[in-house]
Amino acid sequence: MPFFYTITSEMIEMGLQGSELLVYALINNYSQRSQGCYYGSLDNTAKMTGFSRDTARRTLASLVDKGFLTASKSVVDGQLRTTYAVIPEGDSNLQRGWQNATEGVANCNGRG
Repeated sequence: MPFFYTITSEMIEMGLQGSELLVYALINNYSQRSQGCYYGSLDNTAKMTGFSRDTARRTLASLVDKGFLTASKSVVDGQLRTTYAVIPEGDSNLQRGWQNATEGVANCNGRG
């Protein structure tokens, strides 16, 4: 099944470009669906964007550091997982940066 994600003019206006633009668009696509978050692995992120794992990892960390994404760490089946979600513009209720897994990420339906 083909997959696509949308790059909006708002993303461009936010100053996103290059790898940050593509990774943000990918996660934004998932954040707009009923699941609300991106649960994809680093390998999946790399595959969906065409980047190396290292580029995907650095890009995700940069987007979190800049406050475009929020991330929640949790242990699932003995493995550390990180769940990402887009921080809605102007949403002061969401903590920017890494969150404690017990706090969760808004609209993530408690998954991790």
